[in-house]
Amino acid sequence: MVVPNDGGRALRHLTIPNILSLIRLGMVPLFIVLALRGHHAAAFFVFVGAALTDALDGYLARRLNQTSRLGAFLDPAADKLLMVSGYIVYTIPWVATWTLPIWLTFTVFIRDLTLVVFVYLIYTRVRIRRFPPSIAGKVSTIVQVVVLAATIASNTFIAPLTTPMLLWLHRLALVMTLYSGADYLRRWEIELRRG
Repeated sequence: MVVPNDGGRALRHLTIPNILSLIRLGMVPLFIVLALRGHHAAAFFVFVGAALTDALDGYLARRLNQTSRLGAFLDPAADKLLMVSGYIVYTIPWVATWTLPIWLTFTVFIRDLTLVVFVYLIYTRVRIRRFPPSIAGKVSTIVQVVVLAATIASNTFIAPLTTPMLLWLHRLALVMTLYSGADYLRRWEIELRRG
């Protein structure tokens, strides 16, 4: 009896961008543990390292022509898991001296939940399968990453640089989150009317 060898197919999916996404997924538990134990400087460097792998894996996927369906799933899953974990952990008041305001975390989560519902509606009613991010959505994500990084950094030796900006950064993230959410809803409402 011949046993099929699927090792070649599995290795084909182990591209450099996918390996970086898997590393980023593995960094999430480490990030959470460090933050919860009060090792904010280490958590900050793990977070920044994960953010850098995010930028690098997308670049390498395009540069090396190593885009894949697995990568299209892994990359956003790793991003979302890191951001959701960071926003939850750094909203808990006893975790750190400087935390995210609950109104910001609530707004970010409600926007994301609303977008998921609209994507589902558009997919099931209009059968659109591609949901490219808008410019406002990309800017909002960058601002949310910067805000989380600055909040973590405010609990470290970098605090004198970041703490004075925190309130303004939190407000900017709120505005960009609401604006990008409204922009997506406007675009998708047009798609639903067409369907």
